Amino acid sequence: MAVKLLCLDIDGTILNSRKELTDRTRQAVAFARERGVKVFLASGRSLPGLKELLDRLDLAKSCICMNGALVYADGKEIRRSELKPDMVEEILETAVKYDSQVFFAGVDFNLTNKPLEGKMADAVRKGSLRGDYIIRTNPLEFRAEVKRLEGQILKGAVKELGEVNFQRLREDLEAFGNLHIAKSDTHFVDINSAGCTKWLGVKAAADYLGTPISDVMCIGDNENDKEMIAKAGVGVAMGNADPGVKRAAYYVTGTNDEDGAADAIHYFLSEVK
Repeated sequence: MAVKLLCLDIDGTILNSRKELTDRTRQAVAFARERGVKVFLASGRSLPGLKELLDRLDLAKSCICMNGALVYADGKEIRRSELKPDMVEEILETAVKYDSQVFFAGVDFNLTNKPLEGKMADAVRKGSLRGDYIIRTNPLEFRAEVKRLEGQILKGAVKELGEVNFQRLREDLEAFGNLHIAKSDTHFVDINSAGCTKWLGVKAAADYLGTPISDVMCIGDNENDKEMIAKAGVGVAMGNADPGVKRAAYYVTGTNDEDGAADAIHYFLSEVK
């Protein structure tokens, strides 16, 4: 087993519960790169939402964004999958039904209908998330912005704090049949076009680099990471991962508050020369 491509989830994986990138995790990524391993961030975040971490990790725009909807390798776009206008409308109408916060993202924008709060606001303050969101709290202005960005939207997301409404909202979205739905963080559900997943982004990166899947290592914690963890040559679940993600993994490491991703990197790459 020789790991040549390392794909890392962000929230709940390389960031701790305070949305911080620790020195130990940053050093572990540098350790992997020094051994010739190509490192990609693999996230539900948009490209603007990844920029701060790409810069801090010196990864030269190598990333799987928005759950595989947009993939860059060394700054070159190698994959893109858009949400069609009818899909965007389905997401918007469902969010309105439950009065939930909705997000739409493209190559260079993040749009939402409510101010950033909680963990997202903390992440902006700590520099692990860009804060230049387009915020339109007026419903008519928000719809006008969505219309203006038609054809450019690659991913949607909905934040719903109520447990009952969260489950109902998810079921409503799944009932449309043309969307891929996955929980990405507490209270968040990510929405892509059907068939668009992080795993397809990982596979696109591996194909571009000429790396066999057996030499790919993926680390993650949440539902949108499960497929890439199950199908990679080395699939690692965080100690704080969902139970289903742990069952799909080859190896379970420590939690994100224990620098579990760093531990896994050193464990599997220590013999790589």
